[in-house]
Amino acid sequence: MGLIRIQSREDDRYAHVIRSKIQEIGIVWAVIHNQTQFSNAHASIVVNDDAGVVVVAFKGTELDSARVKESVIDWIFSNFDATLTPCELSQQCTDTNVHSGYQRNVLSIHRQVIDQIERYINAGYLLMLTGHSKGGAMSTLATVSIHSAFAGRVCDLDRRIYNLNFGSPMTGDSSFVSYYDSLVPDDRTMRFINRYSGAV
Repeated sequence: MGLIRIQSREDDRYAHVIRSKIQEIGIVWAVIHNQTQFSNAHASIVVNDDAGVVVVAFKGTELDSARVKESVIDWIFSNFDATLTPCELSQQCTDTNVHSGYQRNVLSIHRQVIDQIERYINAGYLLMLTGHSKGGAMSTLATVSIHSAFAGRVCDLDRRIYNLNFGSPMTGDSSFVSYYDSLVPDDRTMRFINRYSGAV
């Protein structure tokens, strides 16, 4: 097997260690990162052929004292941009509203994620989306955008797509929740929060 691609920031201290360990165990791994003036989106994709599983893990909010500017941008334009805006994740997602900042982040890397997972989805692999905090919210929204991207081409995706997120804030209004529930059966979504967490 081997490595599809790794896109890492030059100053990532652990990229070479991760790269060598991933190659040792022979799984496919890709990292997608897009930082613009208004978004900071990061997803890691891991594929295990033996289990027939693709995992897309979205990174939470940047909290790095060495990267103060990136952290501030991430907080202001992702977390704090909590206005509900019309859903653009799917053509069928009409009359629903979602968190503006998280949607912007998902849309900024949507095409790259689809390009990396398409052959595995077409081959019948299970798809697990996950993340923590902002990453958990992004995983929920990405579940909708990915489902939409394969609608009509992969008939059983609703039985093969899972979302497991941790400490995810609210991602949309009640109409969005109903739409999401119509795509992904209840037993395919798990959201874990600590009762003392700020996530609601």
